[in-house]
Amino acid sequence: MSLRTRILPGQLVPVHTHRLASCLLRIELDDFVRRDPQGNVLARYADDLRSTNLNIPIWLEPLPPHSVENVAR
Repeated sequence: MSLRTRILPGQLVPVHTHRLASCLLRIELDDFVRRDPQGNVLARYADDLRSTNLNIPIWLEPLPPHSVENVAR
């Protein structure tokens, strides 16, 4: 199964979970922030993946409740 998600600059994806493991494939480099339901920053993807080449699959374990925001300008 494949799911393509596009989060535009300034867009916030509401709190949700990923109950199953997944694979992330980034095709563009924007600055994404993942937060827990209380708003605490869990990860800042541009910081974590800045040195990672695009178009390389990244394995993700199931994720607890979180939101994602594209904070790129």
